[in-house]
Amino acid sequence: MAFGLFAVPADPPKIIFDTDIARVAADGTSASDIDDLGALTILNALAAQGYCEILAVVTSTRSDTVVGMIDVMNTTFGHPDVPIGIKGGNHHLIIDQNSYARLVTAKFAHDQTSASAPAAAWLLRKILTAASETDTIIYVHADTIAHWEYLCFDALWESPADAISDLPGSDLVDAKIDEIVSYTPCLPNGGVSENCPDWTNVESSQPSALENWLKTFTGTVTGNTAAPAEAHVPTKLKETSQTDPVTMAYVHYYTQTPPPWRDTAEVPDAVSLYGDPLGVFFTVMDRSGNAPGTVTRTKGGFSISADRKLRWDQNLTTSQHRYFHSAPDEQGQLLTRLAALFEFRP
Repeated sequence: MAFGLFAVPADPPKIIFDTDIARVAADGTSASDIDDLGALTILNALAAQGYCEILAVVTSTRSDTVVGMIDVMNTTFGHPDVPIGIKGGNHHLIIDQNSYARLVTAKFAHDQTSASAPAAAWLLRKILTAASETDTIIYVHADTIAHWEYLCFDALWESPADAISDLPGSDLVDAKIDEIVSYTPCLPNGGVSENCPDWTNVESSQPSALENWLKTFTGTVTGNTAAPAEAHVPTKLKETSQTDPVTMAYVHYYTQTPPPWRDTAEVPDAVSLYGDPLGVFFTVMDRSGNAPGTVTRTKGGFSISADRKLRWDQNLTTSQHRYFHSAPDEQGQLLTRLAALFEFRP
């Protein structure tokens, strides 16, 4: 069933989802928030209703449970065949001690595992090489742009030509990916951004590489500035369930995960959608011609300034970058739709 009044596109965009979902520390203890699970839930719900197709999920989380957990979530929404890769491959994995991924993989059947997962860069090269140039492919980098090296994108970008493709990663990205989306906290304010990442102490090669990425790609940088208080959705996801992995993961997170990883701005009987979940929703809906009315766009583009900070320059009129932000949802329509997506199961 189509979601609300939004039209299902005839040629839905294809999504690559890059995430540090269910991140664990070196000792195996949970070191993750819950927003990427929310984003994966929203993405799967949209794909199940025909608004997009998930090409692959890749993760920089190097735990023994993360791939199984992602596979459980994808399978719940009818997408058991979505390939999943781990940055760096499946060796020297961290034994997960207490994350929601450990709980979910112990309770639900899954075919893909971290121990058998391919390296993310290899998987992405294979997926992109096989893709048609007529496909609309969106690379969702589910973290702030300042963390571009934390996820899997840099491994793809820096990958050499190989038996899969005679193109190096940078050329393969340029040839096949239409948009690169990241959810940055930068707030456009005139010609200079506020709250932007600071690369003052970063190795010199990294800022220049990122600047090249921002200036070269025909991609989209997407932001979301919705206030956290406006981004809590009343749902039933905190109710105990032995049959729904999404609900089980949220219950575990909100009851078992100590601060600082648990959302400190928690609203009773609600789930925070601040950040990546809202960003995924905006990205897919905008590309399919269904951008919600609460979304506005700011013209301009990102660049690296002389003091090595990321800036939003409103004068970059030829830039492909776009910046989304949500206006106050006074009627609650956006949150109602997001709650319906969160609770949707095929």
